[in-house]
Amino acid sequence: MLTAGLTEFTPSSFADENDNKFVCTDINKNFEGNCEARYIGLAGKVCCRIGAKTPHSSTFAYLYFDGAMHKLKPGAGAKQDDARAMNDQGDVVGAQASGEDPSVEIVPCAWPKDTAAAKLDSLGGFVSIAYSINNSDQIVGSCGKKDSRDERAVLWQGGKMEDLGTLGGPNSAADCINDRGDIAGGASLVPDANGVRAAHACLWQAGKANDLGTLGGINSSAHWVNSSDTVVGVSDTPSGNRHAFIYEAGTGMHDLGAFSGGASDAFSINASGEIVGSSSIVDGSDHACLWKNGTIYDLNDLVTVTPPGWILTSAISINNAGQIACEGTNDKWQHTFVLTPM
Repeated sequence: MLTAGLTEFTPSSFADENDNKFVCTDINKNFEGNCEARYIGLAGKVCCRIGAKTPHSSTFAYLYFDGAMHKLKPGAGAKQDDARAMNDQGDVVGAQASGEDPSVEIVPCAWPKDTAAAKLDSLGGFVSIAYSINNSDQIVGSCGKKDSRDERAVLWQGGKMEDLGTLGGPNSAADCINDRGDIAGGASLVPDANGVRAAHACLWQAGKANDLGTLGGINSSAHWVNSSDTVVGVSDTPSGNRHAFIYEAGTGMHDLGAFSGGASDAFSINASGEIVGSSSIVDGSDHACLWKNGTIYDLNDLVTVTPPGWILTSAISINNAGQIACEGTNDKWQHTFVLTPM
């Protein structure tokens, strides 16, 4: 049994685990290649990216539903693409590129339900990606700036793009938008008196960037915001470790702790407050984890059957039904697994 040093959450017990079991499904077991989980939505639909395990190989955007993988229709001139998220209507957002070489420009795109990808506007930089879409078709992401190494959080809505700004520094990125239109991500600050360039977790509300602070370290970043405006992400701590955090208005940022390896990250939170992410164990390797009702669980302990030789390394997304999209590895491949509560 793993142990954890936690601020608010306590390690799981065998009794706890018996109340939180999952059926584990390898959704790309019929593909000889790597699959990266991005998002899980209604009825267990999963956005993912599949590619061969070779340098600079093409990767393609897929949706998993009804027990099968479905390749998304590429946009004009696209040679590879990536599905990052979707809304309840089935509209998908992500990015595409016109070639396999790493020097090819990456542009943001959207797949309206059952159609080919269409490019979104950008700021003219080299890498731009759409990361999240809500049920009002508001899209957020990050765009590189032309002739600059800076990037900005952006909002696409009504056919227009808006630069969301920063916390005083040159950079920002938006990871998630909820149905209220509130946006979670990160933004850089003005350098301090010692020239330190910090970046903090940020929540944009009504056009204003709000600094969520840190757990006492220099940097933090927000990954997800749920329908109640509860935010999760990762922050530096005074000890030098990076820990997952939860942030709520009125109470601020709180440390979610970690397994015995000392590091953790929270990637997603659902409407019930269940949080998923990853945490390192004593040998330094990452294990997928779930924070629920004041307890942190290793998801490898909660699945009824894990395919032999596989370890669940990171829980990327959780939907409101409690289904989780995880990444797992063996000695050759990375696959995506869907965990469904029993």
